[in-house]
Amino acid sequence: MKILLLLLTILSGINVACADQLNIKGIRLGMSQEEVIALQGAMSCSALKSKSDTGCYGHATYADVGAKLFVFFKEGKVTAVSVTVDSDDFENVTLALKEKLGKPSFVKTEKVQNLAGAEFNNPSFHWVKNGGILSATKFSEKVTESGISLSEFNVVNTLKKHKDDIKKKSQDL
Repeated sequence: MKILLLLLTILSGINVACADQLNIKGIRLGMSQEEVIALQGAMSCSALKSKSDTGCYGHATYADVGAKLFVFFKEGKVTAVSVTVDSDDFENVTLALKEKLGKPSFVKTEKVQNLAGAEFNNPSFHWVKNGGILSATKFSEKVTESGISLSEFNVVNTLKKHKDDIKKKSQDL
């Protein structure tokens, strides 16, 4: 009886850990390329710089809006997921993320500038959980596109970058 109880406890912990893991469209870090394609359907995939790296591209809906979906693999396992949506849909997307994931772990707002010199506030919301970070940024490559990304969360590099940013800002004063 004790062994059965222990086994049930372990199995329920595994289910909670999987359910608690960050994902984009059901895609979790560490999934195989086969699992992703079974989940998402047909995607266009090609080798990247290294033969062990692959990138897959497809179209999807995210928070009820049209999106471009990119999935990056290293040695056949998901290392990052990226979604691009129209920046006009950013508020709807972040609202859906907040409903699904709760309050963000942290929020940042930076200034960005377009080619014409106009400045914009660029808010970004970040959820950190189980070794992953899901980030939503209003303006990504262009002011017309918002980006949502999922990747491994490396605390040491993030803290170093934050420290470097603070040092740079203090030198600018």
